[in-house]
Amino acid sequence: MKVRENEVKKRKLPAHSQEMIVALLIIVAYLCNMQRRMGLGNEWNLLFKPLRVTICMGLFICWGISVQRRIINRRLRDDLMIIDGMVIFWFAILTIQDYFVIHQGMISRAIWYGTYIPQLMIPTFMLFAAMHVRKTDSYRLPRWTWVITGISLAFMMGILTNDYHFLFFRPRVSVDMLESYYVFMPAYWAAIAWIFALVSMSVFIIITRCRTPYSLRSARLPFGLMLIVALYFVLCFAVPPEISCLMGDRSVALCLASIGIVESCIRTGLIPSNTGYDKLFTVMPMGITIADDQWNIRYRTESAAEISEGMIKRTMYDMVPLDQDTQLRGFRIRGGYAVWEQDVSEMVAVLDRLRQNSVELRERNYLDEQTYRTVSSLRQAQEQNRLFNRIQDETRSQNEMLHRYLKEYRESGDEVEKRKILGKSAVVAAYIKRNGNLIFAGEKNEIITTKELYLCFQESMQNLELLGIECCLEIHIPGGLRISSARRLYDVFECALDQLLDDCSLCSVNIGDRNGKIAFLMECEGGGDLNMECGPEVRVEREDGVWRIICRIDDSEREEGEI
Repeated sequence: MKVRENEVKKRKLPAHSQEMIVALLIIVAYLCNMQRRMGLGNEWNLLFKPLRVTICMGLFICWGISVQRRIINRRLRDDLMIIDGMVIFWFAILTIQDYFVIHQGMISRAIWYGTYIPQLMIPTFMLFAAMHVRKTDSYRLPRWTWVITGISLAFMMGILTNDYHFLFFRPRVSVDMLESYYVFMPAYWAAIAWIFALVSMSVFIIITRCRTPYSLRSARLPFGLMLIVALYFVLCFAVPPEISCLMGDRSVALCLASIGIVESCIRTGLIPSNTGYDKLFTVMPMGITIADDQWNIRYRTESAAEISEGMIKRTMYDMVPLDQDTQLRGFRIRGGYAVWEQDVSEMVAVLDRLRQNSVELRERNYLDEQTYRTVSSLRQAQEQNRLFNRIQDETRSQNEMLHRYLKEYRESGDEVEKRKILGKSAVVAAYIKRNGNLIFAGEKNEIITTKELYLCFQESMQNLELLGIECCLEIHIPGGLRISSARRLYDVFECALDQLLDDCSLCSVNIGDRNGKIAFLMECEGGGDLNMECGPEVRVEREDGVWRIICRIDDSEREEGEI
């Protein structure tokens, strides 16, 4: 396998090659602008002028493309792209003036005034870009920045309407004369001071927000460029005309200076950019290898081990052990494959310890399991005993009654009487059974279904029929009810039945829902006395030889609907 490690680095040009190329292109453009001063003929102008325009416009466009690729923050990138657009607009109107417009007249003067649009907007958006440095995409500029925008727009509108007030430029002879025949007024110098103030404020904000070490040392480059621009601007106005012609095109120089200041902040790290990942990758402490689609190694960190092509291919499907404490893992990436080394020494040590612990735990688990089963069985038996004791206590009177019936059965010699006693015993036994079921159900759930309540009454009434008693049962509850309410109804039924069982010939029970309350009506035809001491909600009536037991129970917490 061919190892093309860090192939990009091997093909890289010498350090600062990009800066050297840009500087060379600027020198060529400067010489193209000075060709008339060199005594060359007009025929050379047809070659050098388009070459100068192509070089400058190409530099501006290429810088905008590089900003689009390097800057991650969307709002910061938008501000820098606006700056680049303003530079291109500035150079474009100068080129139009140079090619197609006479250097006198209203159109030429309008183009001259128009150059101050980018001159004022570039520093303004440079300040906005500085405020977006190291902020999230959701960051919004504070409201006071509208004051900055308003001042810049005021200066811009003042310059564009200079012909009406002459506060910025005043002609020496005629309005149609060139720029050199104008006198610069105090408002013009105020605009220049405003431009330098915005640029200085932008660089200061960028420096204060820088989080990299030696940020003040990095700020020397943008501040140095600002001093050079200030010195160049002073020389353009201070030196005689014979020498100022050697200063070149002032507008193009300012365009390059605007981009140069921003680019210096990017190159020095004052403005974060999406570059330098190859250096960061090389010094990473983690062993990583990157190969292309043909399995040729392109990049490898300094701590990465030598691995073969076969090992790289195997990592795409499974983990590959490199040594006892290291494993290789692979992942498919765009344009190739990435393999990284994972230190598993701690995991291996943990696994060894776990193996030792598993042996110890296996010996203890048996005893713990037996202990748990014993304790669980004991608790289950205790819970069952508790429930049985509760049932025994709550049905004590019925149990005594059942024992009395059984004693009478053994002592009686009449078969008819025995059959009647067995029927009574069956009724009492059904109550004991069903009441126990309700107690067990109440331990699991507070709600009982209407069907279960119906089965309780049905079993008791089936045993009543053994005594020749006609029975009728109707339960109309559109859902379940609480266990406490069900047991209350069943206890009222059993209490009345115990007293009327000997002389009862007909028993009817009707249970229904009445305005959110459970209405209970029990009718028994027969003689005997009835004393219901079951609470104030139970009412007893007798009419035409029929006992009526009426009860209303509030069961508002029961569930609605069928269960």
